[in-house]
Amino acid sequence: ARADYRFFLTRELEQRRELSYPPFSELIKIGARGAGASRDIEEVGRVCRDAGATVLGPIAIRGGDESWQVLVKCSDAMDIADALRELVRRARFGGRVRIDVDPR
Repeated sequence: ARADYRFFLTRELEQRRELSYPPFSELIKIGARGAGASRDIEEVGRVCRDAGATVLGPIAIRGGDESWQVLVKCSDAMDIADALRELVRRARFGGRVRIDVDPR
């Protein structure tokens, strides 16, 4: 409202640093859909936490199928990707899990 961009930027960056949001961390949105999605997303969340990430959720997504989503905050998305690769190999999600790094 004041058009004080410097004030806005300073305040926004302070809040993002305090809450570990970009540009001070990386975000990954992970969704699971279909039968067993709640179980799948719980396992995804556990793997991400074990890899050192902060996991927000899971939350249910409205729609026809059972759908769940988590938001993962981490210092390096590649660490989480490595952990999830192993999970996907073992679990055989069959395309029911979607991973979006730096979602918009």
